[in-house]
Amino acid sequence: MSRLQNIHRIQPGYLRLGLMVLLTLSTLHATSQATLVNFESHAWEVASQHIYRNAAPITEPATDVLPGYNGTDFFYVQEIHEDKAIGFSGAAADNPYIFAHVLSYTVADDETSYHTTNTTGHTRTYVLEPEDLGLSNFPNKKITLKSDIILDGSLLYIKDSELNTNFSGMDASFDVTVTREDGKKVFKGSVQLNTNKKGKVRVKTRGKIKKRHIDLYTIDNSTYRIDFFNNHIPYKTKVKLGEEFSLITQVTSNASNKGYSTGAEVIFGPGAPTLPTYQEQGIPEPATIILLACGGLLMLRPHPRTLRFGSRR
Repeated sequence: MSRLQNIHRIQPGYLRLGLMVLLTLSTLHATSQATLVNFESHAWEVASQHIYRNAAPITEPATDVLPGYNGTDFFYVQEIHEDKAIGFSGAAADNPYIFAHVLSYTVADDETSYHTTNTTGHTRTYVLEPEDLGLSNFPNKKITLKSDIILDGSLLYIKDSELNTNFSGMDASFDVTVTREDGKKVFKGSVQLNTNKKGKVRVKTRGKIKKRHIDLYTIDNSTYRIDFFNNHIPYKTKVKLGEEFSLITQVTSNASNKGYSTGAEVIFGPGAPTLPTYQEQGIPEPATIILLACGGLLMLRPHPRTLRFGSRR
Protein backbone atom coordinates (compact mmCIF):
# COMPACT_ATOMS: atom_id res chain seq x y z
CA MET A 1 0.00 0.00 0.00
CA SER A 2 1.28 3.42 -0.73
CA ARG A 3 0.22 6.84 0.36
CA LEU A 4 1.31 10.31 0.80
CA GLN A 5 -0.25 12.04 3.68
CA ASN A 6 0.35 15.43 4.98
CA ILE A 7 0.53 15.03 8.66
CA HIS A 8 -0.83 18.12 10.06
CA ARG A 9 -3.12 17.00 12.74
CA ILE A 10 -4.02 13.80 11.15
CA GLN A 11 -3.00 10.45 12.15
CA PRO A 12 -1.58 8.18 9.55
CA GLY A 13 -3.89 8.57 6.69
CA TYR A 14 -3.38 7.46 3.22
CA LEU A 15 -1.66 8.24 0.04
CA ARG A 16 0.56 6.09 -1.93
CA LEU A 17 3.14 7.36 -4.17
CA GLY A 18 2.11 6.70 -7.46
CA LEU A 19 5.35 6.44 -7.65
CA MET A 20 3.63 5.48 -8.21
CA VAL A 21 3.77 8.42 -6.57
CA LEU A 22 1.59 9.09 -3.63
CA LEU A 23 1.83 11.28 -0.56
CA THR A 24 0.22 11.48 2.84
CA LEU A 25 -0.11 14.37 5.20
CA SER A 26 0.85 13.58 8.76
CA THR A 27 -0.09 14.70 12.21
CA LEU A 28 0.51 16.47 15.43
CA HIS A 29 0.11 14.95 18.88
CA ALA A 30 -1.07 16.94 21.88
CA THR A 31 -3.62 17.15 24.59
CA SER A 32 -5.39 19.84 22.57
CA GLN A 33 -6.19 20.46 18.93
CA ALA A 34 -5.91 23.45 16.66
CA THR A 35 -9.18 24.28 14.97
CA LEU A 36 -9.45 23.74 11.24
CA VAL A 37 -11.22 26.88 10.01
CA ASN A 38 -11.02 26.34 6.25
CA PHE A 39 -10.16 23.61 3.74
CA GLU A 40 -9.56 24.04 0.02
CA SER A 41 -8.94 21.15 -2.35
CA HIS A 42 -6.63 21.68 -5.32
CA ALA A 43 -7.08 18.15 -6.60
CA TRP A 44 -6.96 18.83 -10.32
CA GLU A 45 -5.75 21.61 -12.62
CA VAL A 46 -8.21 21.47 -15.51
CA ALA A 47 -6.25 23.96 -17.62
CA SER A 48 -2.95 22.05 -17.30
CA GLN A 49 -1.55 19.53 -19.76
CA HIS A 50 -1.37 16.05 -18.25
CA ILE A 51 -0.42 13.75 -21.16
CA TYR A 52 2.23 14.05 -23.89
CA ARG A 53 2.62 11.48 -26.68
CA ASN A 54 5.99 11.26 -28.43
CA ALA A 55 7.02 14.46 -26.62
CA ALA A 56 4.06 16.46 -27.99
CA PRO A 57 0.96 17.51 -26.01
CA ILE A 58 -2.15 15.64 -27.05
CA THR A 59 -5.61 17.11 -27.35
CA GLU A 60 -6.80 15.73 -24.05
CA PRO A 61 -10.27 14.29 -23.61
CA ALA A 62 -12.49 15.96 -21.06
CA THR A 63 -11.52 15.21 -17.48
CA ASP A 64 -13.53 12.32 -16.04
CA VAL A 65 -14.54 12.24 -12.40
CA LEU A 66 -15.11 9.09 -10.37
CA PRO A 67 -16.77 9.60 -6.98
CA GLY A 68 -14.84 7.91 -4.22
CA TYR A 69 -15.16 7.08 -0.56
CA ASN A 70 -16.98 9.73 1.50
CA GLY A 71 -17.47 11.87 -1.59
CA THR A 72 -13.78 12.16 -2.46
CA ASP A 73 -13.72 12.68 -6.25
CA PHE A 74 -10.97 11.09 -8.34
CA PHE A 75 -10.12 13.19 -11.41
CA TYR A 76 -8.37 11.54 -14.35
CA VAL A 77 -7.53 11.62 -18.05
CA GLN A 78 -6.17 8.78 -20.14
CA GLU A 79 -5.26 8.00 -23.73
CA ILE A 80 -4.89 4.53 -25.24
CA HIS A 81 -3.05 4.72 -28.57
CA GLU A 82 -4.02 1.99 -31.05
CA ASP A 83 -4.34 -0.49 -28.14
CA LYS A 84 -0.53 -0.51 -27.90
CA ALA A 85 0.34 2.32 -25.54
CA ILE A 86 -1.31 4.13 -22.65
CA GLY A 87 -0.83 7.38 -20.78
CA PHE A 88 -2.77 7.89 -17.54
CA SER A 89 -2.89 10.74 -15.02
CA GLY A 90 -5.22 10.93 -12.02
CA ALA A 91 -5.47 12.58 -8.60
CA ALA A 92 -7.70 13.23 -5.60
CA ALA A 93 -7.32 15.56 -2.62
CA ASP A 94 -9.50 15.57 0.47
CA ASN A 95 -8.97 16.47 4.11
CA PRO A 96 -6.35 15.25 4.85
CA TYR A 97 -5.59 12.85 2.03
CA ILE A 98 -3.79 13.34 -1.26
CA PHE A 99 -3.84 10.65 -3.93
CA ALA A 100 -1.83 10.83 -7.19
CA HIS A 101 -1.18 8.28 -9.91
CA VAL A 102 0.67 8.66 -13.22
CA LEU A 103 1.82 5.95 -15.62
CA SER A 104 3.17 5.52 -19.15
CA TYR A 105 3.37 2.12 -20.86
CA THR A 106 3.91 0.64 -24.35
CA VAL A 107 3.75 -2.93 -25.62
CA ALA A 108 6.79 -4.63 -27.18
CA ASP A 109 6.26 -3.91 -30.91
CA ASP A 110 5.42 -0.19 -30.75
CA GLU A 111 7.61 2.91 -30.54
CA THR A 112 5.01 5.22 -28.97
CA SER A 113 6.19 6.94 -25.80
CA TYR A 114 4.27 8.90 -23.19
CA HIS A 115 5.03 11.51 -20.57
CA THR A 116 2.32 11.87 -17.90
CA THR A 117 2.20 14.38 -15.09
CA ASN A 118 -0.05 16.09 -12.57
CA THR A 119 0.10 18.46 -9.64
CA THR A 120 -2.35 18.03 -6.78
CA GLY A 121 -2.77 19.17 -3.20
CA HIS A 122 -4.79 21.24 -0.75
CA THR A 123 -4.75 24.24 1.61
CA ARG A 124 -5.69 23.84 5.26
CA THR A 125 -6.13 26.85 7.53
CA TYR A 126 -6.03 26.57 11.33
CA VAL A 127 -6.15 28.71 14.40
CA LEU A 128 -4.64 27.80 17.75
CA GLU A 129 -5.95 29.72 20.76
CA PRO A 130 -4.08 30.02 24.08
CA GLU A 131 -6.98 28.24 25.76
CA ASP A 132 -6.32 25.21 23.57
CA LEU A 133 -3.02 24.82 25.44
CA GLY A 134 -4.40 25.72 28.83
CA LEU A 135 -2.78 29.17 28.70
CA SER A 136 -4.14 32.65 29.35
CA ASN A 137 -2.83 36.21 28.91
CA PHE A 138 -0.36 35.22 26.22
CA PRO A 139 -1.19 37.57 23.33
CA ASN A 140 0.91 36.99 20.17
CA LYS A 141 2.94 34.25 21.85
CA LYS A 142 4.87 32.21 19.30
CA ILE A 143 5.08 28.45 19.53
CA THR A 144 6.83 25.84 17.42
CA LEU A 145 4.42 23.45 15.80
CA LYS A 146 5.84 20.02 14.92
CA SER A 147 4.40 17.85 12.18
CA ASP A 148 5.28 15.12 9.69
CA ILE A 149 4.86 14.01 6.14
CA ILE A 150 3.88 10.34 5.99
CA LEU A 151 5.35 8.86 2.85
CA ASP A 152 3.83 5.67 1.53
CA GLY A 153 4.07 4.66 -2.11
CA SER A 154 6.07 3.40 -5.06
CA LEU A 155 8.08 4.44 -8.14
CA LEU A 156 9.00 1.91 -10.77
CA TYR A 157 10.32 1.12 -14.24
CA ILE A 158 9.58 -2.04 -16.18
CA LYS A 159 10.88 -3.47 -19.47
CA ASP A 160 10.86 -6.76 -21.37
CA SER A 161 13.89 -8.70 -20.20
CA GLU A 162 14.07 -10.54 -23.53
CA LEU A 163 14.41 -7.37 -25.61
CA ASN A 164 17.64 -5.45 -26.09
CA THR A 165 16.43 -2.34 -24.31
CA ASN A 166 17.18 -0.45 -21.12
CA PHE A 167 15.77 2.37 -18.97
CA SER A 168 17.73 5.26 -20.53
CA GLY A 169 15.64 8.35 -21.28
CA MET A 170 12.87 7.37 -18.85
CA ASP A 171 11.61 9.23 -15.79
CA ALA A 172 9.69 8.44 -12.61
CA SER A 173 9.73 11.21 -10.04
CA PHE A 174 7.74 13.20 -7.52
CA ASP A 175 8.26 16.20 -5.31
CA VAL A 176 6.39 17.39 -2.24
CA THR A 177 6.22 20.86 -0.73
CA VAL A 178 4.45 22.31 2.29
CA THR A 179 4.26 26.11 2.20
CA ARG A 180 2.96 28.68 4.65
CA GLU A 181 0.54 31.48 3.72
CA ASP A 182 3.46 33.92 3.36
CA GLY A 183 5.19 31.71 0.78
CA LYS A 184 7.80 30.28 3.14
CA LYS A 185 8.48 26.60 2.49
CA VAL A 186 8.51 24.47 5.64
CA PHE A 187 8.93 21.15 3.83
CA LYS A 188 10.50 20.32 0.49
CA GLY A 189 11.60 16.93 -0.78
CA SER A 190 11.80 14.92 -3.98
CA VAL A 191 12.65 11.47 -5.32
CA GLN A 192 13.67 10.48 -8.86
CA LEU A 193 14.69 7.28 -10.61
CA ASN A 194 17.57 8.78 -12.57
CA THR A 195 19.11 6.99 -15.58
CA ASN A 196 22.32 7.45 -17.55
CA LYS A 197 22.86 6.83 -21.29
CA LYS A 198 23.52 3.14 -20.67
CA GLY A 199 20.24 2.78 -18.81
CA LYS A 200 21.74 2.32 -15.37
CA VAL A 201 19.31 3.53 -12.69
CA ARG A 202 20.21 5.35 -9.52
CA VAL A 203 17.89 6.91 -6.99
CA LYS A 204 18.19 10.65 -6.47
CA THR A 205 16.69 12.27 -3.39
CA ARG A 206 16.66 15.94 -2.47
CA GLY A 207 15.58 18.02 0.49
CA LYS A 208 14.07 16.37 3.53
CA ILE A 209 13.41 13.05 1.77
CA LYS A 210 16.49 10.83 2.09
CA LYS A 211 17.51 7.44 0.72
CA ARG A 212 17.17 6.03 4.23
CA HIS A 213 13.40 6.58 3.93
CA ILE A 214 13.20 3.99 1.12
CA ASP A 215 12.04 0.71 2.64
CA LEU A 216 12.34 -1.71 -0.27
CA TYR A 217 14.29 -2.03 -3.52
CA THR A 218 13.14 -4.54 -6.16
CA ILE A 219 15.73 -4.90 -8.92
CA ASP A 220 15.88 -7.64 -11.57
CA ASN A 221 16.23 -7.99 -15.36
CA SER A 222 12.85 -6.38 -16.02
CA THR A 223 12.08 -4.15 -13.02
CA TYR A 224 13.53 -1.32 -10.96
CA ARG A 225 11.20 -0.39 -8.13
CA ILE A 226 11.36 1.41 -4.82
CA ASP A 227 8.70 1.42 -2.10
CA PHE A 228 7.97 3.58 0.93
CA PHE A 229 6.01 2.10 3.82
CA ASN A 230 4.43 4.60 6.19
CA ASN A 231 7.60 6.66 6.65
CA HIS A 232 7.24 9.70 8.92
CA ILE A 233 9.42 12.66 7.89
CA PRO A 234 9.26 15.50 10.44
CA TYR A 235 9.13 19.24 9.89
CA LYS A 236 8.25 22.23 12.05
CA THR A 237 6.98 25.78 11.74
CA LYS A 238 6.28 28.70 14.09
CA VAL A 239 2.80 30.09 14.61
CA LYS A 240 1.27 32.84 16.75
CA LEU A 241 -1.44 31.94 19.20
CA GLY A 242 -4.79 33.41 18.21
CA GLU A 243 -3.78 33.99 14.58
CA GLU A 244 -4.86 31.89 11.62
CA PHE A 245 -2.14 30.04 9.72
CA SER A 246 -2.25 27.96 6.55
CA LEU A 247 -0.38 24.92 5.26
CA ILE A 248 -0.41 24.52 1.47
CA THR A 249 0.61 21.01 0.45
CA GLN A 250 1.49 20.24 -3.17
CA VAL A 251 2.57 17.02 -4.88
CA THR A 252 3.87 16.86 -8.45
CA SER A 253 4.33 13.47 -10.14
CA ASN A 254 5.92 12.50 -13.48
CA ALA A 255 6.24 9.25 -15.44
CA SER A 256 7.91 8.88 -18.88
CA ASN A 257 8.64 5.74 -20.90
CA LYS A 258 10.29 5.29 -24.31
CA GLY A 259 8.16 2.73 -26.17
CA TYR A 260 8.99 -0.90 -26.93
CA SER A 261 7.74 -2.69 -23.83
CA THR A 262 8.84 -0.07 -21.32
CA GLY A 263 6.77 1.52 -18.57
CA ALA A 264 7.11 4.07 -15.78
CA GLU A 265 4.73 4.60 -12.88
CA VAL A 266 4.38 6.70 -9.76
CA ILE A 267 1.61 6.31 -7.21
CA PHE A 268 0.67 7.93 -3.90
CA GLY A 269 -2.12 6.26 -1.98
CA PRO A 270 -3.59 2.85 -1.20
CA GLY A 271 -3.20 0.10 -3.74
CA ALA A 272 -0.36 -1.46 -5.69
CA PRO A 273 1.36 -0.40 -8.94
CA THR A 274 -0.51 -1.48 -12.06
CA LEU A 275 2.37 -1.87 -14.54
CA PRO A 276 3.13 -5.47 -13.50
CA THR A 277 -0.45 -6.36 -14.52
CA TYR A 278 -0.05 -4.64 -17.90
CA GLN A 279 3.24 -6.44 -18.45
CA GLU A 280 1.68 -9.85 -17.78
CA GLN A 281 -1.75 -9.37 -19.39
CA GLY A 282 -1.47 -6.46 -21.82
CA ILE A 283 -3.41 -3.21 -21.76
CA PRO A 284 -6.89 -3.96 -20.32
CA GLU A 285 -10.24 -2.42 -21.17
CA PRO A 286 -10.73 1.23 -20.09
CA ALA A 287 -13.07 0.32 -17.23
CA THR A 288 -10.52 -2.12 -15.83
CA ILE A 289 -7.80 0.51 -16.12
CA ILE A 290 -9.81 2.86 -13.92
CA LEU A 291 -10.47 0.18 -11.32
CA LEU A 292 -6.77 -0.68 -11.18
CA ALA A 293 -5.71 2.97 -11.05
CA CYS A 294 -8.03 4.29 -8.37
CA GLY A 295 -9.44 1.25 -6.60
CA GLY A 296 -7.28 2.17 -3.63
CA LEU A 297 -9.56 5.11 -2.89
CA LEU A 298 -12.15 2.64 -1.69
CA MET A 299 -9.67 1.58 0.98
CA LEU A 300 -9.52 5.00 2.58
CA ARG A 301 -10.89 5.23 6.09
CA PRO A 302 -11.00 8.12 8.53
CA HIS A 303 -8.30 8.31 11.19
CA PRO A 304 -8.27 10.15 14.51
CA ARG A 305 -6.81 13.64 14.32
CA THR A 306 -4.42 14.82 16.94
CA LEU A 307 -1.88 17.60 17.22
CA ARG A 308 1.34 18.04 19.10
CA PHE A 309 2.97 21.27 20.09
CA GLY A 310 6.29 22.48 21.41
CA SER A 311 6.34 25.93 22.96
CA ARG A 312 9.12 28.35 22.27
CA ARG A 313 10.49 29.91 25.39
